[in-house]
Formats: sequence, structure tokens, C-alpha cells
Amino acid sequence: MGEAVVLGQLCTICRCQIPKYECPRCGTKTCSVPCVKKHKQRAQCNGRRDPTAYVKKAQLATPRGFDHDYNYLTGLERTLDRADRDAQDMGLGEDANGDRRVEKRVAELDIRWRRAPKGMSRQKENPTRWRHKQNCMRWGIEWIFPDDSRKVDGALETFTLAAAYGEVQSPYTINQRKQQKRASKNAQDEARQQSKRRRSRQSQDLDRAEDEKELSAVLQANAQHLTQIEHEAGGLAHSEQISGSRTPPFLDSAEADTVEDESSEVEIITEPSTNSHEQIQMYFYLLQPFTRGASKVLRPVSERQTLAEVLRGQEIFEFPTIYALDQGPDSLPEGLLLDGDYDADTKKMIEEVDTELRVAGVDTEALARTPKAATQWKEPGKGPSDASIVESLHRDALL
Repeated sequence: MGEAVVLGQLCTICRCQIPKYECPRCGTKTCSVPCVKKHKQRAQCNGRRDPTAYVKKAQLATPRGFDHDYNYLTGLERTLDRADRDAQDMGLGEDANGDRRVEKRVAELDIRWRRAPKGMSRQKENPTRWRHKQNCMRWGIEWIFPDDSRKVDGALETFTLAAAYGEVQSPYTINQRKQQKRASKNAQDEARQQSKRRRSRQSQDLDRAEDEKELSAVLQANAQHLTQIEHEAGGLAHSEQISGSRTPPFLDSAEADTVEDESSEVEIITEPSTNSHEQIQMYFYLLQPFTRGASKVLRPVSERQTLAEVLRGQEIFEFPTIYALDQGPDSLPEGLLLDGDYDADTKKMIEEVDTELRVAGVDTEALARTPKAATQWKEPGKGPSDASIVESLHRDALL
């Protein structure tokens, strides 16, 4: 019994020495580095502590338990920091240079660019980037179509709205476009080769016809010369018989015309017309974000304007929203409002509020000259000032 206890306290690998090490993962006790290596090979153990392994509650509130948690968290931080440094060294991850170019270009265009918080769906689907190859911005655009469907796509700022709309409306993906272009090129090459072979055959036929004509002319001249000699010899009848028998076949006019028609026949390949279908007139509107009321406020823009011209001096939320409708500014659907009408309604509402304030005895002109600091509390605990109340009314009227 005593001997069994002694053996159980020895190294589990060599059974010779008292163990000095304990495997952090499985708890196997070993006495030396060679025994540790043998244990890892036999048990396929990596020797690393499993942070997800069950630990009793009594073992958590111990120095060893705290050390395990601390080492696990600091290990995660080191791994993330190392991954970030490796990504920066390899040129992966966020393009800081591109981000600086984007911010600079936005400042040049005087765009009030409001960004969504990170993690929001609109921030995640924003494809706005700086394109180094074209040295310009590629804006993400949220397109709203007449059937109220939406699609987020990108377009270079040098594109016109008509070109950007044509890209987003194309039924082909990038790979399909490449395949179509490759197939069209192969078809054109094949048509060129066929045309070359056809011209080569026609040229050979013409050369053969010319050779036959020359040969026929030579034989005819020889036959006439022979006929003349026989006629001089007094054998006119016999010479005519000989001449008739030796006269070679000639190409009549009908056959010559056939050869000329075949030589002039050339196949003409034309591309299908892109204007075979009637195009629908489309109207484009830029959405004005952060406006009061339930109606969407739209600003009409021209299809011949570039994206940079459309967005200059405007306010956008993460990326612009453009409505592509088949209805003009005079017949917008319900729930959509032009920016001019919105400004007129806002001005009218402010005038009504000012009138009500004057009736109440508030000097609105003096209020307009009041510094912003005066719109705060008069004294701590004494309530709001008249200026702050008027400012709140103005703000509520605009919401």
C-alpha cells in the first residue's frame, strides 16, 4: 500500500524522479524537460492553459485565479496590438492616407458631412472611399427608385448623375460585364478572320478567272493564226473544222458577272442599336437630411451635373441619398416636399411665432441682438429668462 502511494507521487512519464512541473492544460506532473516533451507528443497536448475550462468558485478568489484572469486579458491585448502593427506594416486595414484625402476633399467642397456612430448599419454600408488610381473620391450613394426600393452603390465624383444612374441600373455585374466584353471581342475576332478568309477565297477565284481568260485569249490567238495559215494553204473548210475543234471554252458574260458579284459580296456586321427602346425621362433629387416634419425634403438637381457639383455646399448624413423618380418637381408624390416650399413654410412659421411673441409683449428685435450667454439662467435657482423661453419656442417651432 505504501509503495503504491510512493509510485503515485513520482513523474508520470519516467516513474523515476519526483515531479517538478505540472502541465497548465491537463495537470500532468513531470520531472524534466525531456519528460515534458514526451508528454506533449504522447497526449497531443500543447501545454497551454484553457481559459474556458471550468474552475470552482473557491479557486477563483485566490492569487492563482486572479493571475490566470490577468494573464488571459493581457494576452488578448498583446495579440490585438500585434495584429494591428502587422496590419499596418503590411498596408492592410484602414487607409489613413485615404481618410485624410477624403476629409480634405470634403473640406474643399464645403460639404457638411455628418457621420453615423461606428457600428450603425448606415456606417457599415458606406462605400465612400478615396480612389488612388483615379485620384478622386468614390462616393457611396443611396438610390431611391420610383417603386420605393433602395440600393446603395458607389460612383466617382467626376461622374454625372445620368452616368451614375446608368451604372446602378445596369443588369450586369462586373464579372458579367468582363465576360460579355470578352465574348464580344472573340466574336469580332472570329468575324474578322472569316472576312479575311472570304476575301482570300474571292481573290483566288478572281486570279483563277483571270488566268483562264488569259489562257483562252492565247489559245484563241493561236487558233486564229493556225486558221490563217490553213486558209492560205487552200484548206479553208478543213481549217475551220480544226479551228472549231481546238477553240477552248470561254467564260460567257453571265458567268463573268457572277464572278464579279461574288467578288464584291462582303459581309457587314453591325452592332445592335441601343436606342431601340423608348427611354423614360428621369428626374433626380438630393435628400436634405435633418429636417422637421414627416415629409422628405428634396432638392432638384440636373442629370448633367457631376456628383462633386451636386454635393458642393450641401449637408449629407454618412453618404448622400438621391431620389430617381419619373415625376417632375410639379407632381411629386405625397410625402415629398421641395426645398423651396420647405424654406417658405419655415419662414412663415417663424413669422407667426414672432407675431405671437410681439402680442405677448416680447421684443423680438432686442432678443435677436441678445448674446447667447444671456439666454441662460438669470440666477441659479431663479428659473429661466425670457430670452431662453423665446429661444426654446423658436427651436420647438423648427422641430
